[in-house]
Amino acid sequence: MSVPFDMRKLFVAPQTFYALSDFSNPGKLFKSTDAGVTWARVDAGLPTNNGLPPGFVTLAIDPTNANHVFVSGPRGVFRTSDGGHTWTKANGRLPAHSYHSNLAIDPHNPATVYASGSWGVYRTIDDGQSWSPIVGGLPPFAFESNDTPIAAGWLLVDPQHPGKLYGGTLYTGIYTYTAR
Repeated sequence: MSVPFDMRKLFVAPQTFYALSDFSNPGKLFKSTDAGVTWARVDAGLPTNNGLPPGFVTLAIDPTNANHVFVSGPRGVFRTSDGGHTWTKANGRLPAHSYHSNLAIDPHNPATVYASGSWGVYRTIDDGQSWSPIVGGLPPFAFESNDTPIAAGWLLVDPQHPGKLYGGTLYTGIYTYTAR
């Protein structure tokens, strides 16, 4: 498999790859539906008009539908339901600087998405139209690096237990939360 760009990050769903490019096409998002044989750019509908700026943080793919994707970047959180042909702003009521976030889609209910950043952990149950804080007790800036202004750590929704969320922080360990 030869990739026509330098890859910075790869995100995998069944039979679909999303990749963020690096040096040859900085900040651009590509998609492959044939195990990486061919790639198409899918960031044209995002508000920068020239792809994702270098501050692109992360992407979350719905495990039940690889065309339902959330992405966070310098202009906020966006979602697509058509594999990247069109994008919709999806950071209603997230704190300012919501682009510094990790994202996780609940495999049991794909309209439920979690986002974390220096402002804590938020959840949407309406596909990004509105967000609410869900986790208290995290140390300040648990999900942010002191070295760079980007998200650190990770979020994961337990595929075996609906509503159970794991958050790996940069300096303070792993936290769990069960949504009610």
